[in-house]
Formats: sequence, structure tokens, C-alpha cells
Amino acid sequence: MLTVKGDSSALSVYNNTVTFENDNRHGYECLRIKNISYGLKYKFKYTVVVMMSKESRINIWDNLKFLMIVLVVIGHFADEFTLRSNTCRALFLFIYSFHMQMLLFICGFFYNREKTKNNILFYISAGYIIKIFFVIVKIIIGVEPEFSLFADAGIPWFMFVLAIYYAVMFGLKDVNRKYVMISSIILACFAGYDRSVGDFLYISRSVVFFPFFFAGVIAKDIDVIEIKKKYRKYGIIGSAAIVLIWGGLCLFKTDQMYFLRFLFTGRNPFFDDVRPIGPLCRLLSYAISAAMCVSLIFLIPDRKLPAITSMGRNTLNVYFWHYYVMLLLIRFADIKSLYVNVPGKILYFAIAFFAAIILSTKPFGFPLKNVKNFIDK
Repeated sequence: MLTVKGDSSALSVYNNTVTFENDNRHGYECLRIKNISYGLKYKFKYTVVVMMSKESRINIWDNLKFLMIVLVVIGHFADEFTLRSNTCRALFLFIYSFHMQMLLFICGFFYNREKTKNNILFYISAGYIIKIFFVIVKIIIGVEPEFSLFADAGIPWFMFVLAIYYAVMFGLKDVNRKYVMISSIILACFAGYDRSVGDFLYISRSVVFFPFFFAGVIAKDIDVIEIKKKYRKYGIIGSAAIVLIWGGLCLFKTDQMYFLRFLFTGRNPFFDDVRPIGPLCRLLSYAISAAMCVSLIFLIPDRKLPAITSMGRNTLNVYFWHYYVMLLLIRFADIKSLYVNVPGKILYFAIAFFAAIILSTKPFGFPLKNVKNFIDK
């Protein structure tokens, strides 16, 4: 399917294959733009927008978002036991090697310049609302509340980093994309030497995760579905092998691999044991994250999956609510006491899984949906 912009007198030649750029009746959306000159008879130069199925495109990203947000919840549940459980350490390491990187990649993929100011205001507002809710929940569970205007080690960072990325992208209009990608990776590789870089102003995570967000922006020019179809057989085999190998290393070589935890989280300067080769360690973490993200894109179906695809559209709601729910369950239901035997451990993570499912439902759209609607009025 092509959208042609040019001399309208020539459109009759392509009546059977052309739709107009803003015509959404066919359920397609733009993916890639090329300038093409047609034939000798028609001396016209057109901008041709290659189209892909909107349904397929949205489905794969929603399916991935659902999986990533479930892993966010499971990862936080696992982190409660990383100091005394090798299984939780391995699970945490595996999940953190790709889950936020993938979510930021998808955010970049759907980035657009429209309503930039509104989006920045929304993400900043969401970040501070999360902070306020944390204060309320900590008072409820009897923990000393904390509040910082310009720093946070917990989950609000994601909202503030997205606000920063929207502002940065607005300023990077028409800048050479290859240069931006290469320079952002180099900067991240050396930023770890600055011990002052950390949670303040979310600088560390903003620098470390930007290449993944920007990769998503660049990926708009790539027909992901077509690539999956073209290399489906080898892509699935290779991707499964990558996931199994990395999963095996996390499980059986946990102690040797665990130094990567502090690189995957993106919030720490280089520790002393990796400082001599910090940039190489950062590149290693990037390579693992990128390989896992690409592998999951190949492995996750691009068709609509019952319940899963629709729930994948509500990831911000789950992100907003899940940590409060976990804190309340730990305080009032003592769910950590389950983690003593195999059945108890299974139940503990089942609670995490079903919490993600429940929080994906419409009632938990409050308050973020309300804030978003109010800002966009």
C-alpha cells in the first residue's frame, strides 16, 4: 500500500493502489518515506510512504509491553530476596538486562513531536504523583516517608526520563541520527567515571538508557514485521538460542555475571572492580540488552493475542500501581513469609503475575488517565 504526494493529475494512473496520507479507512499507517521519480511518461517526483498493517504493528508492541510490565513486577518481587536467594539474583539479573531497555525502545518507536509540551508535562506530573503516593503508602505501612524534588532511586525515574527524552528529541530535529546514536553510546560509556552522576536529576539513567529510546525512534524507518517474516525461521532459532544461553549464564554463573546488575539498572557510576575497563563493561551490557531485545521481537507473536494485547496498552497503569501493591501486601499480608519452600515460592511469584494482570484493567487507569485527559484538554 502506497501513499503518493505529488501532482494530483497523475493519481488516476495509480487508482487501484493509492490511498491518501491522512486516510485511515484502511487501517494502515506510515512506516517509511522515500523519494521516487516515476517513469519517462510522467515526469513527477513523489514522496512515497511505504505502508504496513497498523493492526500488526500495534499488536507486536502491545504484546511486548505486556510481557515487559509483567517482568517489571516480577523483578521487583524478586529484588526483595536478592540478598539471600541465588534464584532471585539470577531472575533479577535476567529481567533487568532487557525489560526497561525494551520499554524505552518502544516509547521511542512511538515518539512523535505533536503535543511535545503536553507529553513533557504529563510525564513530569506522573513522576511527582508517584512520589506523593509513595509518601502516603509509607505512612500507611509505618515507614518513615521520604520526598525529593529532584532525585529518586525508585520507580518515578522512568517518568522523568521520558520527559527529558521528549525535550531532547524536540531539540534534535533534523540532526544527523547516526551521529546522535554514536555520540550517545560513547557518552554513556564514559559517564560512569563521574562519581557525581547518579539519581540527582535522573542524569545517570537519562544518559545510559537514551541509546535504546533513540534506537526506537530510528526503528520507525524499518519494517519490523517484514523483517520478521523474511528471517522468521533463522530469527526464531537464533533468538531462542540467545535467550537460553543468557538465561543459562544468569542461572548457573550468577556470581560471575552479577556485576552487570549495576550496569543494567543504569543508575550507578562504575564500581571499583570494573572501573579500569568501565567502557568495555558498558558496551558488554549494551550488547546483551540489544541482543535480548531483538530476540524477543522475533519470538513474540505479532498477531492479536486474547486479553494479552489489550492489557499491553495499559502498562503505565501497572507501572504506577504495582510497587504500592507490593508494599501493602508485604506489610499486611506478609507475603514474604511464603518464600520458604518451592510451593511457597511459586505462589509468591504467582501473586506478582496476577497483580500485574489485575492492575492492567480499566479501574486502575486512575489517576494517570485522568491527568492525561486534563492536560490534553
